[in-house]
Amino acid sequence: MLFSSVAIDATLAQQGIAVVYVVATVSICIIKVFKPLNNLLLYGKSVDLKNTSSITDWVGSLTVPKHWFGHYYISLVVYVLALQHIDLSRFFVVSMISSPSVYRQLKLVQYCLLAQGIRRTIESYWVSKPGPRARMNICHYALGMAHYFLIAAHTAISLLQSQPGPLAPTAMEVVLVAAFVAASLMQLINHHHLSTLVKYSVPDFWVVSCSHYLNEIEIYLVLAVIACKQSTSNWMIPLNYVVCLVFVIVNLSISSIETHKFYQRKFPREFKLKWSIIPGVL
Repeated sequence: MLFSSVAIDATLAQQGIAVVYVVATVSICIIKVFKPLNNLLLYGKSVDLKNTSSITDWVGSLTVPKHWFGHYYISLVVYVLALQHIDLSRFFVVSMISSPSVYRQLKLVQYCLLAQGIRRTIESYWVSKPGPRARMNICHYALGMAHYFLIAAHTAISLLQSQPGPLAPTAMEVVLVAAFVAASLMQLINHHHLSTLVKYSVPDFWVVSCSHYLNEIEIYLVLAVIACKQSTSNWMIPLNYVVCLVFVIVNLSISSIETHKFYQRKFPREFKLKWSIIPGVL
């Protein structure tokens, strides 16, 4: 009785997640356009801590160590595993039931998120080598922590709304998972390459200056396609994966622009790449 008295509609929770993603995406765009706020989402070599003459500069100077990126992925693993073992039906009222095929798709997404969290945790502590002075703004840190909770929570809530069934993937889902694995391996290779460079030297990427960010977009694109492949009566399930993908694209695109500008300023002769993250677009 206690839980039923405080339970909320699952679809309402999903709508709240969508709103948070939209607000976060719009806020990132505003921060990019409003120059005094630019430092709020910068990290590593792009951070400027010199000027703290105004309140916005002061907030921009509030940073945490860049190696705290590892917290994102540890948290993602914890979220996915914990939400798998919590009886969410005690907290949510399920108003719509999706088909077993949707359940299978969402389980694939959940397994991919778990694999992503484990791989990136390993990379963060055994591959990436941020300098001891590398920092990121606390707002960027908080935004990342929120993102991984939201995507894990939405997946778990959506599974609650779906009728369990066989988990054997279809041929198309095998292809999509293979694409996820390929993008993950490419990102691992690119992160390893970055870790071998002399501090802030030019990366040996072929087409874009932030190939590891492009790989991240590819990963979330695959997850969105898996989640949206089968239609469902609850349109919030696929919608949230789409708004999550848009959030990732906007966030990483802005970060890539700043990184690209850094390379152009520091290596005006050596740096020749035209695109920062998406060939032919940005």
